[in-house]
Amino acid sequence: MSGGIRRRGSLLRELTIPGRTVQLETGRFTPGNGPQDRLKAEAMADAIAVWKADAVVFTTAETAWPAEQQSILRELAGDRVLEGRKSFGPLKISGSPAETVSGPGSIMVLDGDRNEATAYAKKHPKLQVVVYRQQGRPDAQVARVGSTWLVTPGEKGKFVIRLAFRDGKFVNHRVFNLGPEVADDPVSTAIFRRYQRRVSDQNLIDDFPRVATEAFAGNEKCGSCHAEAFAQWKSSAHAHALETLEKDGSGRDPECVSCHVVGLESTKGFVSREKTPSLTDVGCESCHGPGGEHARAPYLNRLAKIGEKACLNCHTRNTSPNFEFLTYWKNIQHGLGKTGG
Repeated sequence: MSGGIRRRGSLLRELTIPGRTVQLETGRFTPGNGPQDRLKAEAMADAIAVWKADAVVFTTAETAWPAEQQSILRELAGDRVLEGRKSFGPLKISGSPAETVSGPGSIMVLDGDRNEATAYAKKHPKLQVVVYRQQGRPDAQVARVGSTWLVTPGEKGKFVIRLAFRDGKFVNHRVFNLGPEVADDPVSTAIFRRYQRRVSDQNLIDDFPRVATEAFAGNEKCGSCHAEAFAQWKSSAHAHALETLEKDGSGRDPECVSCHVVGLESTKGFVSREKTPSLTDVGCESCHGPGGEHARAPYLNRLAKIGEKACLNCHTRNTSPNFEFLTYWKNIQHGLGKTGG
């Protein structure tokens, strides 16, 4: 896992040199405008105020928020908000708050991809840096168009990019991965804990969208026939998946719980540890699908064979950036061939 405001707050504190550092928040703080997105926006607003960001970009994603959701961030960011355009800047690279300027020695934040950044740099050759958007990890090497550098912070707040300038000239760029090696910041952690409590108190998990499916059998029922596979599962981290969230305070967060239990998206699936204990954790049916009919008449209702794709439903680039199927399969391999296919 990587990212999160707890680690980000710690790294920003470490990297900031008073009077010599400008912090730029490039926007797209949350993808939607539902109840949980609003709570995220408010938590980010609190964090940005604590971090004392010098400029906060409102992209088309933020300007599409409901007025109430926008107002929290606007109130805390004040005149540091830059908004309403496809691109933002040029920005002065020193001073607080960030000041709009023109000409060389300036940064443009572009709400677009690498190709758009390249075209923009060609059109405005005096720009020193163009910041663009990119999914995945930021490029280790900085691209250059003429005398303009193209950089990206990657996606979903998983990285921090430090740009160094000397005498108004861009001199280097470094990518910081917000992985487990970065300690949590106490102040940012308090903001995150408050967000977790609000998610839990509002029972957002009860409103998680569900669809009708066949009935589930439950982990123990699967184990009554598949004893060897069940024993392998019991010894794996999958058998304690929900517990890991509960220990961190996210045991009632639907965005997290959906991949740590069986069938949260189903009308027949997980409800709570107390009401549906046999569907707790990442169980057999998390990958193999509802097995109620299979348990009732196994030879008449065979479950489909599964492979790597079943893992990728939860182990996405976002949630498990270092996931490699063949490596992780060794920890849970089971079945006749034990090959994962």
